[in-house]
Amino acid sequence: MKPSKSIILILVLSLLTSTIVFIGCGKKEEDVIKIGAVLPLTGKSAQYGNWIKQAMDLGVEEINNKGGINGKNIIIIYEDDQANPKIASSVMEKLVNIEKVPVVIGSWASASVLAQAPIAERNKVVLIGIALSPKIKDAGDYVFRIQPDAKFYIEPLIPLVFDSLKIKKAAILYVNNEFGVDQATFFREKYTNLGGKIVFEDNFMQGSSDFRNILSKIKQYSPEAIFIPCYTEIGFILKQSKEIGIKAQFIASVPFENPQNLEIAGSTAEGVIYPYHYVYDALVSEGEKFVENYKKKYSVEPEGFAILGYETVKIIAEKLNTCGADPNCIKNELYKTKDFPGLTGPISFDSYGEVNMPIFIKTVRNGKFVKY
Repeated sequence: MKPSKSIILILVLSLLTSTIVFIGCGKKEEDVIKIGAVLPLTGKSAQYGNWIKQAMDLGVEEINNKGGINGKNIIIIYEDDQANPKIASSVMEKLVNIEKVPVVIGSWASASVLAQAPIAERNKVVLIGIALSPKIKDAGDYVFRIQPDAKFYIEPLIPLVFDSLKIKKAAILYVNNEFGVDQATFFREKYTNLGGKIVFEDNFMQGSSDFRNILSKIKQYSPEAIFIPCYTEIGFILKQSKEIGIKAQFIASVPFENPQNLEIAGSTAEGVIYPYHYVYDALVSEGEKFVENYKKKYSVEPEGFAILGYETVKIIAEKLNTCGADPNCIKNELYKTKDFPGLTGPISFDSYGEVNMPIFIKTVRNGKFVKY
């Protein structure tokens, strides 16, 4: 019995499909280098993750347009951790064991990076966090970060507050998570060591928006300054502080540089002092070019976390050129990185995988984030 024409046609199509899939897969593995990224792309911290992603995409586009890595294009496999360490751990396992990436960039949340670190160590895959927690320093041999440790941001800030501004009494109000606790602890230790006095200290849950009760308590202690390490909650804190008549110098931390804070706080954001890793005035020529290209592509100016995402892609590309997709080689080359030409100055990594880069003190003047 002869097979029908329809059966023959199905067999031929099946064979062709298998051949195409086989050729396509071979081409994919042959012509690209995959790297992973874990970022908060949805949830409360999504804006930070998406800023980083946009800059990373721009960096990869520029690299691939110039021939990629020895003729191979870079592709980034993004995973959304929602700034949740449990999710970060799960997607890290996926990137390492299924996608077989040699490098993972992110996460942005310190708790997520600390959850990813054991997986990176166990599988000997390079992890480059964009996070603040001092605990990341000792997280493993394969663990690096492109964002300075929290203490490096605070170190130049505290002498300014105590010595230059002559502020001797301060309060601390911080978000109750890894970032907030570390920032509050370091500020308290360094400020009191200089002779300053902490007259009040308390914390709140991330995402809070009503601070009137706690601010009323702070007002009773008449602090000369209030240190507030948190995220967009600070916009509500500034606005409500003015409503209840608090007169103090407000001091913020790195996440303060967020346009949403200016929208929420309005004029009450004027004069806030905070440390940061990016100021437009310090850009080198390549940095100015990046800002121009970013604005052209996304119709907005890049913020500081975008800068870090772009820097990371460029540094990794340099190591991939030397090492290919060999994670051990990439790790060793990262440790050798000294004075890489960053957008605002030279970038180096120390023996712990900690980044060394310029830190600036900034403020809000006329509704804009500017150098202090």
